[in-house]
Amino acid sequence: MRQFGGENGSEFVEYARKDHELFGTYKEYYNKTKTLKKVGRYYYNQFNIGLWKRYDENGYLIETIDKDAPYTNYPWEKVMKFVKEQLKLDLFDKGVSVNRYIAKDHNIPVWFITWNPCDGKIHFVKINANTGQVIEQGANEIIE
Repeated sequence: MRQFGGENGSEFVEYARKDHELFGTYKEYYNKTKTLKKVGRYYYNQFNIGLWKRYDENGYLIETIDKDAPYTNYPWEKVMKFVKEQLKLDLFDKGVSVNRYIAKDHNIPVWFITWNPCDGKIHFVKINANTGQVIEQGANEIIE
């Protein structure tokens, strides 16, 4: 577990992830009252996942955000299966990265997977999360 604090009334945050787990829990607290401000889960190196909740300083729930909503047609479980079975990669390998975002040019949710097989290139696959189809794949030279 890691904690980071702020000053002058700002929040402090806590990240907790067990070894050999892909997901951790993020908690943010109000510094003044020490009450929970925000809580949710995150993929260990890239993105927030699942339901995130935000509370006011009195501890009342004021907002719930479903971070998975844009990705329901092609959820994490399908990405994990694709990475393991199609790409034959280990998600715990530090050279493997999975991220997701909404493509600004087409407003499409995208899964973006990269890995470095030590061939001097970064390999990548982009998947349309609406259809599950591979949009683009390739490799780029590593520039040092």
